[in-house]
Amino acid sequence: MNRRRLAIILLTLALVLFVAFHFLPWNNDRHSMPGWEVWRYVSRIPRSAGDLKDLLPTTGFFTSSLILVASPLLVPVFETSRLARNLVLVMSGLALIGVTGFLLYVAANFGRFLAGSGMICMMLAQALHLAGMVVVKPRPKPSTSRV
Repeated sequence: MNRRRLAIILLTLALVLFVAFHFLPWNNDRHSMPGWEVWRYVSRIPRSAGDLKDLLPTTGFFTSSLILVASPLLVPVFETSRLARNLVLVMSGLALIGVTGFLLYVAANFGRFLAGSGMICMMLAQALHLAGMVVVKPRPKPSTSRV
């Protein structure tokens, strides 16, 4: 299996897990909201934000969602543009750190691991996306020597 095919498989699996996140419960409570309701909560933050620090998680979530959805289609772009690949690779790593940090923060403050299957799907989607972006290998530039 070549690297391009493996990257597309990993990025597509990340997209499937991201879609599954929307239908699964967010945490382990009995009456937990499904993942799609997170969008309603997140979209309220910019309207009520009096401080710019509230916008950082929101923009991170929106950007992470955008790259999760678009990346399987952009593999040819990532192979030709090192800048695009590296920017998405950094964003994917930051998103994985953010989601994992949020899980650890919740576990530390509430004394138990509250993550439901939706949150686990989101974390696995971020991890698979990062792995897929690492696998994408930029093509070498063709030589421009004139004879």
